[in-house]
Amino acid sequence: MTYGKYFGTELFLGLLLVVYFVLLAFGKYRAIDAASGNPYEQAREYLKDNTKENDLIIGIGSGGIRETTGNFYFSDLIRSKIKQINEKKMIKNIFVLTSHIPVKDIPLKKYFSNQSSEVEGFLKMEYFKLVAYFRNSGVRGKRVYIFRSSVSEQQGFYFDHQNLASIGFFGQDGAQCKTSSVANGVRLFCGDSRIACSNRYLNLPLKIKGDYYLFGLLNHVNDVGTNSKSAAFLNPAKISSAGFQFDNKDFKTNLFFANFLTDQINNLDKFEKNISQNVVHFQKLSRNRSLLLCIQGQLFQDNALIKNITFINMNLHKEIIKPERADNY
Repeated sequence: MTYGKYFGTELFLGLLLVVYFVLLAFGKYRAIDAASGNPYEQAREYLKDNTKENDLIIGIGSGGIRETTGNFYFSDLIRSKIKQINEKKMIKNIFVLTSHIPVKDIPLKKYFSNQSSEVEGFLKMEYFKLVAYFRNSGVRGKRVYIFRSSVSEQQGFYFDHQNLASIGFFGQDGAQCKTSSVANGVRLFCGDSRIACSNRYLNLPLKIKGDYYLFGLLNHVNDVGTNSKSAAFLNPAKISSAGFQFDNKDFKTNLFFANFLTDQINNLDKFEKNISQNVVHFQKLSRNRSLLLCIQGQLFQDNALIKNITFINMNLHKEIIKPERADNY
């Protein structure tokens, strides 16, 4: 009798556990399955159907789209678009992913920050139109908003490996970097420096009055994974009687990720070899003269082939119809 009593209790508890785990698994399925309203899956399909060559997709790691989730769903599509931009040297439209409708400006993640989550309003909302919205009907209740703006005007500046070899670079300590030119790129040796800047400053006919945004793209191939971020950018030179040098203050405050970690995700593995990278960022220039062409990253111990750098200075088309408030959804 006692044995039967305990056996019945154990059977009941076992069945209870089975029911619990079935419900738990069903709840998880409902939370991630596209049929139950997975907004990330739906947003990805929307972007596949509605973006073309030379369209830029941004927002991962900013605007509430976490880099882990965002990269899982969107990284392959984003990288394919950036590769096309590198080939064509132009941008037609910008699509922005957010988890909410920004109150004022669309935020981007700051490139140089002591806080991993720090974002700052960068792209003005008045240039963007809400074109799609997806809500999760599962237990997580996530939302994805997609905004779009068309580029009304752009200026392109392209530095191939021959330009880079002729410019020459110096490191953070002011010492000259050793430059070796190969068939389709340059290699730099700058000791322990993490930043290399051009030996001469540039005066470029960049339009800076009004709302112009500078997009930068660095194309390089790492010999092995470095587990570090990289970027190419234009930086105002500090000019004195002793010459000119890198302005560290501007670099820290005026450089933003387009998509956090999306471009460098394959570079996280230190055992991976020959890792091709198209790394992009945004910045806003306050001047167009006495600029240094700078590269940042763990790239200056003859361990990376720097192939080309592209800058696109753009003005966006102002939308007549402004986005609706978030409380309408």
